[in-house]
Amino acid sequence: MSTSTFFALGLVIAIGVIIEALSLQKNEGRFTKLFIFTTIFEFVWVLVCVYALFTISFPSWSIIIPAGYISYFVVATWHTRGMTEGIESIDDLKTIQAPTGMVKISLLAGVILFILNCMALTLI
Repeated sequence: MSTSTFFALGLVIAIGVIIEALSLQKNEGRFTKLFIFTTIFEFVWVLVCVYALFTISFPSWSIIIPAGYISYFVVATWHTRGMTEGIESIDDLKTIQAPTGMVKISLLAGVILFILNCMALTLI
């Protein structure tokens, strides 16, 4: 995978993170099918980022994009693990409410990821 492909796909993921956060905000932190759908893509993107760290030669500062996304995903997953304890089905997820601060951090992370990928694409 080339760096330009990685950053272009990163833009798509960033838009997904933003949409997911806005959806959570609109639904008062309640998890929806959209949340579950985007989370699957975000998990796959973490795997791509790990792979990219070892196979792509990132120009100058841009290596912080995959490293930062991995960090964001790990921290977000760590914080949601307590909320999802005892969940046995996907329908049970609809009863969970994400804290407002967590939703705002997710939105901020999506915006930062979007800006960084745009910057990286323009500098290639």
